Amino acid sequence: MEPLRALIVDDETLGRQTLKEFLLRYCPGEVEVVGMAASAEEARWGVNQHEPDVVFLDVEMPRENGFDFLRSIPDREFAVVFVTAYDHYALRAIRASATDYLLKPIDIDELQDAVRKLSEMRRARNAREAGYNARLNAVLENTSGNRQKLTRLIVPSLHGFSVVAVDDILHCKAENNYTSIHLRTGEQVLACKPLKEYDELLEGSEFFRVHKSSLVNLQHIRGFLRSDLGGGTVMLTGGVSVEVSRRRKDPLVQKLQEFGLSA
Repeated sequence: MEPLRALIVDDETLGRQTLKEFLLRYCPGEVEVVGMAASAEEARWGVNQHEPDVVFLDVEMPRENGFDFLRSIPDREFAVVFVTAYDHYALRAIRASATDYLLKPIDIDELQDAVRKLSEMRRARNAREAGYNARLNAVLENTSGNRQKLTRLIVPSLHGFSVVAVDDILHCKAENNYTSIHLRTGEQVLACKPLKEYDELLEGSEFFRVHKSSLVNLQHIRGFLRSDLGGGTVMLTGGVSVEVSRRRKDPLVQKLQEFGLSA
């Protein structure tokens, strides 16, 4: 199989050179660096000139950041690996899209793992057929404007992935190392990730951990019933009920009062 054609986009010279050297040294024969760009403008030229299979894209760049660059190319035929220093919200938005990313300074094992995934994606014929544009569009929606709350999740499953609107989620339930995501349509999506992952991703949104195995959307709470045993039950849209642990009851009641709901 021919090596992946890669374009490296980073406004810092050292960042571009380091990543190129790492790819040549630690991914020999798997990746061919066909071009490098120091700005979104140069990156657009590089995409047209080199037709890369993958763009290693720095998120933080002046004038136009990595997300702005992607928005300027609506019909993308390449995969993307985001390269970023730690930015809490941007990183959550990328993770929520199930898109690959590398944190600076770059870890060799993580780089090799990303390249391996890209090679597997190529076997799915191309980025479009692998659903990559749907994932990138989720990132762009979650990072548009000054948004600090996720609106879309890409949920990986045993047979592919689903695009889920955050507002449509009633609650998430732990199923061993999986998570069952219950939607207000009555549909359930079984995610190949633990509940802890969604608890972290949905931080800052209207979600609350009511039990070690349950995360609920506060927007869909329609009532709360106290239990003589010290916990209780929340009633959600559509008559769905979820158990509240004794330890989480008081924090939940306080949260509901903040939302203007009585409990």
